[in-house]
Amino acid sequence: MDVSTDIAASIDEIHCRLPELSAKELIKSGFKIARPVIGSTTTTLLFAYSGGFTFAFMAFMSKGMPFVCIVNSNYISAEILHTVVGSMGLVLTAPLTAVVGGMIYGRK
Repeated sequence: MDVSTDIAASIDEIHCRLPELSAKELIKSGFKIARPVIGSTTTTLLFAYSGGFTFAFMAFMSKGMPFVCIVNSNYISAEILHTVVGSMGLVLTAPLTAVVGGMIYGRK
């Protein structure tokens, strides 16, 4: 939600300052804004999720469990899946917001 709000607000500001821009130009601006936002937010998401299961991972390692068994455990594999799915949602939200925002504000 934060990513889409940031991109939509940026496109709105660009449109208010330069109303003559076409939809294509607004979409390109939205993509340029989305790149650093995706990078920083994905990194934050990765650290947030990995911090949640690091303790459990270390506890399994201290018991001498093989790495494959740890990764295949229900808890660890669910946390890895949360991280992957959350990152995919984030990466798909940014371009979709840029395209929709550019098309809406680019209408003449």
